Amino acid sequence: MADTSVTQPTPTPFGTKALIAVACAALILCIGMGIRQSFGLFVTPISSDLELGRTVFSLALAIQSIVWGISQPFAGAIADKYGAGRVVAISGLLYAAGLALASISSDPAALYLSIGLLIGLGLSGTTFAVVLGAVGRLVPENRRALALSITTIGGSIGMFALIPIGQTLIASMGWVQAVLMLSVLAALGIVLACAPSSLKSSVCGTFRRCSGSYSSATSSVRFSARGSADTFST
Repeated sequence: MADTSVTQPTPTPFGTKALIAVACAALILCIGMGIRQSFGLFVTPISSDLELGRTVFSLALAIQSIVWGISQPFAGAIADKYGAGRVVAISGLLYAAGLALASISSDPAALYLSIGLLIGLGLSGTTFAVVLGAVGRLVPENRRALALSITTIGGSIGMFALIPIGQTLIASMGWVQAVLMLSVLAALGIVLACAPSSLKSSVCGTFRRCSGSYSSATSSVRFSARGSADTFST
């Protein structure tokens, strides 16, 4: 009887570059989505302190969502042409700048510019559209679903993990300092966007140096052994 069993292909293991990229992408999504999810904590303290009313902050968040949605396709197209790393780094800078500007805002226009426009543009390049696309291109096809799942889990973790952190920051140091701390955290996305290539270069450089040292040592041993053999033969 003929064997009708189907041999499943062996999954291709993650390479060093893919592992580093997935880890950095998960952290970028964790930070980007986590900070965005914590904005609701700042409605009452900012509205009360600046005496602007909750409608101003709510409108700033509405502008943010509109800008985020409109700019995502453009961010994805730019990432396809010039590289996701550049887009994520620039978006992280805009994200951090928007949070820093929000901490010194005192009127509705400043909140619309910072929380609305700048952070909306920052979110377009530090969330799912750009980050998942970059991960999907880097990992092997038979590992792509796993890599995308891990990256998405990073964003989900940030959505609930940063809320208690935000509450603690507001309670301990006030909303201004809390927003500044989140700005520093958002700037970490710039470092993470550059990390895959630099770490890959470092790992490969270390491997090459070790390989070179091993080859040199092996050659020296062989040369010494050959010289000793020639001496005994004479």
